[in-house]
Amino acid sequence: MPHIPIVTGVAAPTQVVTPIVTPAPQPQKPVEIKPTWGLAWGLFWRMLFLWVFLLGICFLGYMIVRLALGYTTVFGLW
Repeated sequence: MPHIPIVTGVAAPTQVVTPIVTPAPQPQKPVEIKPTWGLAWGLFWRMLFLWVFLLGICFLGYMIVRLALGYTTVFGLW
């Protein structure tokens, strides 16, 4: 029976291994931090407007139903 060599994962002594050269990391620019109060106030006013608008729609629906039922005053007998 002929002799078959066993191949392993070890590199042969004559094989040249070249190292991988990575470039030096570039310095990053500092991130400018901006205040977000303008965004917060804008969100506050938009949410306030949305609530007032939705409550107005609900009140309008309430008044239409009261008028359809025959009530002539807004909040009862005031």
